[in-house]
Amino acid sequence: MRSVDRHARHEDEQRRLREAARRLLNGTPQRSDGKLTVATLAIEAGLPRHRLYEHHAELVLEFKTSAGRGPTSPNIQALRQRLADALQRVQQLEEENTTLNGRITMLCAMITELTHEAQGHNIFDAGPVLIAEQQVLPELCPGAALLLPGRLRLVDQQVQVGGAGD
Repeated sequence: MRSVDRHARHEDEQRRLREAARRLLNGTPQRSDGKLTVATLAIEAGLPRHRLYEHHAELVLEFKTSAGRGPTSPNIQALRQRLADALQRVQQLEEENTTLNGRITMLCAMITELTHEAQGHNIFDAGPVLIAEQQVLPELCPGAALLLPGRLRLVDQQVQVGGAGD
């Protein structure tokens, strides 16, 4: 899932959870029995309960506090904040990883094309990338396994081969 889609989904789920919590706290449930529990909140919001704990822990905490379960200790609040920060950092690192993998694919294609031009050999599909009977970056360039004479271009993170007239 793209980061834009993931962000939009997260925002939509937060909106649904806030509306469901408001309905439950006001005593006007639409999809549940109205009990002030996290399971009922999930049903009311139309989300699986595990999503609440994994992706919306801060809203679960707000709901529990508002439902009369009392304030939490400062240590627990600090730990929950650290967890929320860590989850946000994981999301940022996943996005960076996706970007870097795309760059690796592009650079592998460029290296393969430049090697092809420099050596003047045809490159063919033989499982791992072979150039003049030597393996060239097969673990880093799995997308560059089928290269024919011509120019390479990157389209939506996919390596494509074009003819001389492209």
